[in-house]
Amino acid sequence: MDVQQVADHFQVHPSTVRRWIQRGKLRATRIEDPRGAHYRIEMADLNLLDSYRPVRNMPLQSLTEVAASRETSAEATAPAQPMESLAVMLQTALTHQSVLQQHLLQELQSLREDMQTLLTVVTAAKELADLQEERYVKQRDQQLVQAMQTLQRNKQPRRSRLWNRG
Repeated sequence: MDVQQVADHFQVHPSTVRRWIQRGKLRATRIEDPRGAHYRIEMADLNLLDSYRPVRNMPLQSLTEVAASRETSAEATAPAQPMESLAVMLQTALTHQSVLQQHLLQELQSLREDMQTLLTVVTAAKELADLQEERYVKQRDQQLVQAMQTLQRNKQPRRSRLWNRG
């Protein structure tokens, strides 16, 4: 069936059927052809949607009867479980959750300690790099001062001219 046929079947607009497909309420296969893309819906998928979809245009009494019949059928098909087994399952789940929570807290504490260690190492490395740069700058400044002093000492005195130009 295509989208239009499904829309006619459920008495809804075709865009509603497309919305059901996009939201995953109705399973469909997208088919590409020269005229464009369209959806193909199987009858089995329609039956699934029909069981979940509320019935429209039905009198109120019919709706209450449908709800009551669904409730009684759900009670009839539900397996009877003793309360003790439910309590045991709940206790087991709570114990498991508690153990898991403790494990996660320990892991979180371990990660925090690792982060603190990394922060200490990075800070120390940055301080060391800053110290080395400072030493290099001081050493370079001393070399420049020495070079300037050497140039000043070795500077030739200026001779006076024998004649004036002018």
